Parts: sequence; structure tokens; C-alpha cells
Amino acid sequence: MEGKMENEGAQVIDKKFWVLYFDGASKTSSSGARLVLQSPDEFLIEYAMKLDFPTTKNEAEYNALIAGLGLAGTLRVKNLKVREDSKLVVSQVKGEFEVRDESMRSMYA
Repeated sequence: MEGKMENEGAQVIDKKFWVLYFDGASKTSSSGARLVLQSPDEFLIEYAMKLDFPTTKNEAEYNALIAGLGLAGTLRVKNLKVREDSKLVVSQVKGEFEVRDESMRSMYA
């Protein structure tokens, strides 16, 4: 069980997490990214962006992740879980896969 013990009354307080969901999309004519930041009390902040430069789907997903982390930082979020369905992006961020693409390496650093 995640939580911390308080001295007074020995109550266990569960940590509350914000959750960041993100995704990217790319087509030959345009690309975009979307993120949803959910507060512990399930308030949703949704953000979509059109990327006015050529990208791959993975680059669009990195842009969404970076924007979501920036938003969480602005809101001073302390406990954040990140959810994504891209095995490549998740594995690269975790350090399990190498970032080989030069344009993605600059976003990764």
C-alpha cells in the first residue's frame, strides 16, 4: 500500500496522484498532439495542439509528453503518473530503448 504514516493518530494517508495521458498523430499534411491531465479529484485539463512542422507519430508523442510535463510543472504537481500506449516512447523514456533518431534525441535530452 502506498502512503505515509502520520504520528498523531497513526492514520494512513494514501498518496494522491495526478495522471497525464498523452498521444500524438501524424499525417503527410499535418500532425498534432493531445494530452489530458487528471487531478486526484478527477478534474480534467485537456489540451490539443497542431504542430506546424513535419513530424513522425513518435515525435508528435514526444511533443505531447513535453507539453504535459510542462503543464504539470506549472501547476506544481508533486505526484504524477504518466500513461501512454506507445511502447517506443515509454521504453525510451525509461532508458530501456536507445534513442536513435536525431530529431527525437534532441527532445529526449
